[in-house]
Amino acid sequence: MVDNATDARQWEYTTFAPKGEQCPECRRPIESLESVRRGTLQRPPGPPVVVYRHSACTTESE
Repeated sequence: MVDNATDARQWEYTTFAPKGEQCPECRRPIESLESVRRGTLQRPPGPPVVVYRHSACTTESE
């Protein structure tokens, strides 16, 4: 079993999202210079997709 709090594959690091990104958890737009968590989602078929989520949204969903 993988511990989501320490699983680096789920949340890589805190960063700033590119312009126009939307948080997939709360569906709100990510503002300029807003701190977010970068992660990936597996989407079969194909490679993982990079996503950016508000830091508060990643804490609530863990």
